Amino acid sequence: MANEVEYFTKWIPVVATLGGATLGFSASLLTTWFNNRAINLRSKDDRNRNRLELIYELLIEVQYDYFLLTKKVMSYSCSGKKISLDKIEKISSSRKLEMIIFLYFPEFKEELKSLENAQELFGREFVKILLISTGDHQLSELQNLTSKVIELNKMVNEKVVEFQQAIITTIQI
Repeated sequence: MANEVEYFTKWIPVVATLGGATLGFSASLLTTWFNNRAINLRSKDDRNRNRLELIYELLIEVQYDYFLLTKKVMSYSCSGKKISLDKIEKISSSRKLEMIIFLYFPEFKEELKSLENAQELFGREFVKILLISTGDHQLSELQNLTSKVIELNKMVNEKVVEFQQAIITTIQI
């Protein structure tokens, strides 16, 4: 019996050491896992925030693009200066916006659709003015179309602001 006690007594430090090492390894592993998970989540949140900021910037560019088009219409309406369309050398802000929404933020599809509807209405009236600018036209018809374009530009701006508010709400959550 004394031999058995001595035998087990020799193994107590070994078992305690192995148990402590196992506990330390487990704690280290869990800590590393939690830290990496937190870093990954923060990184994902940062990427999403950067994308949302890009969407916000693109909405400002869309507003500016439509402002310039409206300015050209008003210039033509007031002075008869021909409307010139700039050569497209890059992907438009609207297409970039659409791409980011479809790739990363499908929850904004309704806001995008609403904006695209306003852009389409604006585009229809803008084309009418382009067609008028190439031929004979009545001043009253031109003024009527110019008023419509100005109103539709306001509608595009309203849709952009609604979209921006949705982004702000998402960022604050």
